[in-house]
Amino acid sequence: MFSRKNWQGISFFTILVFAYLGMYFSYHATPSIQEGQFLGWWKWGDQGLYLRSTKAFAEFDFSSGSHSYPPLYSLLGAIFYNISSQHPYLLINLASFFWFAYVFIAFSSQYTSRLIAGLLFFVTVVANYTIFLQFVIPWTTTLVAAIFSTGIFGLLKQKQVEVGQGKQLGTAQLVGLSLILGLTALTRPVDTIIAGVLWLGLILRIYSLKRKASANKLNLQDFTNYILPTFFLFFGSILFLMYNKIFHGGFLSSYFKASSAVGISLPDFFEKFTSIILDSEALYLIQNQAIVDHYPWILISILAAFYFMVVGDWALRTLLASIFVCLVLYIPYNDLFPNGIWKYHNIHYFKWLFPYLGLFAWVFCVKIIQGFKIDKRAAILKLLFFMCLGSLILSVKIKLDFNENDFKHQLFEGEVKKNLFSFNSPTEIDFIDIFGVQGAYHALYLGNHRVFIDGE
Repeated sequence: MFSRKNWQGISFFTILVFAYLGMYFSYHATPSIQEGQFLGWWKWGDQGLYLRSTKAFAEFDFSSGSHSYPPLYSLLGAIFYNISSQHPYLLINLASFFWFAYVFIAFSSQYTSRLIAGLLFFVTVVANYTIFLQFVIPWTTTLVAAIFSTGIFGLLKQKQVEVGQGKQLGTAQLVGLSLILGLTALTRPVDTIIAGVLWLGLILRIYSLKRKASANKLNLQDFTNYILPTFFLFFGSILFLMYNKIFHGGFLSSYFKASSAVGISLPDFFEKFTSIILDSEALYLIQNQAIVDHYPWILISILAAFYFMVVGDWALRTLLASIFVCLVLYIPYNDLFPNGIWKYHNIHYFKWLFPYLGLFAWVFCVKIIQGFKIDKRAAILKLLFFMCLGSLILSVKIKLDFNENDFKHQLFEGEVKKNLFSFNSPTEIDFIDIFGVQGAYHALYLGNHRVFIDGE
């Protein structure tokens, strides 16, 4: 018979199913065949390309023109395409979401109660409309969240071993985990770096404990135990390069070319971190669109990150390292701006972070409160320190220096009259705001911009 804990788990995940399906079929952009064929999100850029690739795979069409993205997500969708061409990713996303939720609750239960872990997931994801929606809309990041969860599950199993709650992960288990993490390359290649951080944290932990147990004497067998997992970690990358070579005629596909065209600006990391996380208005003239404006509690998560990097265990530090790498990879990406985070759903890059950020914030607050019961003076000093640190973070602002520059205004006659503002130093221009003018995504958000006013 099921125990009380089993019934609680079954009830929780049953609620997740109904919540997920309710969100899925009630969302205004969900495709439908009722009253004609409503394409919904299949008319969007990324989702339309996913579906085109899935349709091609289902029809055994491997031409390069049909496949713009890495193949795994679309290939899995092809399994269900002939069952429902409008909803080929529904079961994939639901299964990924379930695994993501399960691993988070299991991992979090090492640091808080299972009830609190479930509540944290519910509050930060399910009751968080914007984040929950990103698991409903077809995004490759949903599958990647499930893959990352497999890596975090590996951290969990190793942590359980160290407290006598399980057996040491064997070579076969490490190979399976490495293979799954390696599949990130076939889904979102850049995220392979994040998966690699989770993998490396686990392997280094196992290696260090074995080395300590053997008095710093490791034999050849100890090293060979890591060769196969390492190979299978890179197996997905090898498959992706082979896929590109066979179907796209080169190791670098159109996906790489498109991503390279958008580009990444690492020197702008701190500027964009401030604009996206803390203050959207100073540089982008958009009020209350920073992530902290929407989720003020993330400031506590930032403080908790500093705290756990110092006093946290190896598993928390590995998770924090993967989160940091995620931010470093995506925040400098040239298509990520405060106005696109919400309008174009680019928050989906970070959706897997939210429950873990909630966990950090919760455990941090509990640690501070418990500190008062042990040593009130030390707890007060610690609280004051983190309050000062929080004030320091909130005080970070972008200061703009304004300079007047002359520009030329030229009128060109042709089929259509065009007013061209030609700036003397275009490379120094970072942002132009023309009040009251609106435009389409590709016209204003990315690429070379042309603005037409009143048809001219």
